[in-house]
This record gives sequence, C-alpha cells and structure tokens, in this order.
Amino acid sequence: MKTLLRGLSLVFLLSFAAIVSAQAAEEMRRPSLKALFGSHEMDLERPSGLMWLPEGDSFIYRAGTGDEVSLWKEDARSASKTRLLNWADIMKNLAAQRPSYHAPELGDVNRSSWSAFSPTLSPDGRFLAGVAFGDLYLLDLEKGTGRFLTYDQAEESFPAFSPDGSLLGFIRDGNLCLVDLKSGLVRSLSSDAEPGHILNGVADWLYQEELDLDRAFFFSPDGSKILFLRFDDLPVGINPIATDAVPFATIEEQRYPTAGTPNPKVQLGLIDLSTGKTRFFDTGAADQYLVRAGWTPDGRAWVQRLNRAQNLLEILVSDAKLSTMKVLLSQQDEKWLNLSNDLRFLKDGRILWSTESSGWRHFE
Repeated sequence: MKTLLRGLSLVFLLSFAAIVSAQAAEEMRRPSLKALFGSHEMDLERPSGLMWLPEGDSFIYRAGTGDEVSLWKEDARSASKTRLLNWADIMKNLAAQRPSYHAPELGDVNRSSWSAFSPTLSPDGRFLAGVAFGDLYLLDLEKGTGRFLTYDQAEESFPAFSPDGSLLGFIRDGNLCLVDLKSGLVRSLSSDAEPGHILNGVADWLYQEELDLDRAFFFSPDGSKILFLRFDDLPVGINPIATDAVPFATIEEQRYPTAGTPNPKVQLGLIDLSTGKTRFFDTGAADQYLVRAGWTPDGRAWVQRLNRAQNLLEILVSDAKLSTMKVLLSQQDEKWLNLSNDLRFLKDGRILWSTESSGWRHFE
C-alpha cells in the first residue's frame, strides 16, 4: 500500500511540475504590451521607412531584424541594392551616448505618434535627420556615420530640413526651434509655449487625432521664412483618460472639445528668419479649423480653412507681399467634407486638388 501511495505521489508531483513548466513556457512565449507596441523587438523582417531619393530612380529603406537592421539603397529599375550603413550599430552607438535616457511610458495619450520622431531626408539625399533617445540625430549616408545635434532634457520632435538643407527645424517643448547644421547653433523661434495650453508649429491632440495634422510649420521655397500654426488650447475643456499602463491604469488629462464647447484657437503665423520677427495673418472668424497650410512655388502663403460644421472648405492665399489673404477656391457639401493631403500648387499657376462633388473622389 505504501509503495502504491509513493507511486501516486510521484506521478502527481511529476504532473504538477509539467503543468508549472508548461505555464512558465507559455508566459515566456506570451509577448508583453511593451514588446508589441513600445519597442521594435517583435518587428518582422520587412522593409520600413521607405523614402525616394531626389533623382527619383532609387529609394532607401531599412530592412532586417534585431542587430542586423541595415539601411539600403535600391535602384528602382534594376533592383540592385547597396548597403549604406548598419542601422542597428549606429542606434547602439547613439544609445550609449544617452545612458540616462528613460523612454516615456507606453500608453501616454499626450505623446505624439511615432511619425514625430521618424527620419526625414535632406533635399540633396545625403542626410537623414530624426529623433532617438530624446534628441535629434543626423546620419551622413555617404560616410555611414551618425551624430547627435542636440543634448538636453527636453524631447525634440518633427524634424524638417530647409529647402537648401542647411537648417533643420524642429519642435521642443511646444516651441518652434532651428539648428544650423554647419555651426550646430540652436535657436528658438518662439518662446511662449505652455504645456496643455500653447503650442507653436505642432498640432494639438484634437488636430492630430481628428484632422490628421501633426507637424505644423513649413519653410518658404527660398528658406527665408517659416509659416506655422499656433494653437491655444486654454478654452478647451479637460477630459480624464485612462491609460493602458500595466498592471494598473493611470489617469491622464487631455484637452478635447465636446459638441458645442469651445475649440482650440488657431492662428497662422509667419516668421522672418533674418530678423526673428513673427506676425500673424487674418484668417477670419476664430471658430473655424485651419487644417492645412504651406507655400506656393512663387512664395505666397496658403491655408485651408474648414468651418465647424465641416461642410465648407476654402483655400486662402496671400498676396505677394505676404500681408493679406483672400479666398481662392472652395468646396461645399450639404452634409460633410472629407479632408485630403493632395492639394498641389503647380509652377505654371495651376492647382491640383481632389473633390468628391461627383460622389467619387476625382482630381480637378
């Protein structure tokens, strides 16, 4: 009888150990939220970050996994590939220079999308600028090297090259800034940003989430001026949002208007880089959306204005002296207008813009 009990006990212990081992193995196989959404450790081996080079017959992209990620150049006609640099090694070297950097918590609803930190290509195709470990970096694609452009506690975002590639605009703590790539000199073009209140050159949460606008500053064709949107969120009510933090959710406050309540106040500003002076255009009534902006090839500023009912969309264009704006074109619908990013001002003065007036989206 004792032998039988010992045998049963041994079988039970072995079964229990197998169950515990299986559960532990399952836990090891189960990816965490951070692994899925807060890092690149679960990335598949597929091309990413594809960008056409200026000549238009080749493009660059990242490919690989883990420590084997590289930046490649591929000819569109022949499909021949050239490895430009080891992306993983450069990122490791940059990380080593920022040992005290702590990544923001996963689920921060007030944090911009990944596009805020993605690399952007210089006009001549030689450099890539982006954000890593809280600071701006610059990669030289000819030399295969990388270096930081900034080193401070504030996190930079939305890098953008000037037309001649000598300057890099970016956002820091809600202010519009500029770095000279030759001298390394950084200067602030605005100084009145306040968390949860004032933003310069970067859209607030409402515009990013609902109107598909994030970076909101634009170099003029000759690089002498910057057009930007300034957001004042003080009139907007505050909503509590539960994060998806693990193991316990936290509450973050986010300004977001509900029906009938005030929207952000948005202004279209112009900065003269030679003087540093800023002035603002008159774009009409305050309770409207300024949803897109930019420059015509001949150096006039333009902005798309959408009414609050979102059934009237107008293009306003400035005069040659950049002093006043007037309505050039408009679209209207009885119900609703969908926004797009396909407005193009052509060098010959014509405009390419899609419309759904026929019931289908077509270019006019």
